[in-house]
Amino acid sequence: MKYKLITVDGKITYRQRMSLKQMQKFVGGYIEFIKFSMTANSFYVNEKGLSLRLPKNKKYSMFVGNIIMLKEEK
Repeated sequence: MKYKLITVDGKITYRQRMSLKQMQKFVGGYIEFIKFSMTANSFYVNEKGLSLRLPKNKKYSMFVGNIIMLKEEK
């Protein structure tokens, strides 16, 4: 599995592996898994991002703060 890391300002980097602690550090807290549909990408976000009033993510404005997108390898 490949992880696409997207910072709040839109910078993108890729990682092959991430531990839970690394994911939590990147999003700035506890992670929440989000999947919109069977064909859409999946995301990890900060579970309390809205209540912490994190800024909107510039690349994916439906999220706040840093996000992690899961990229399925084919």
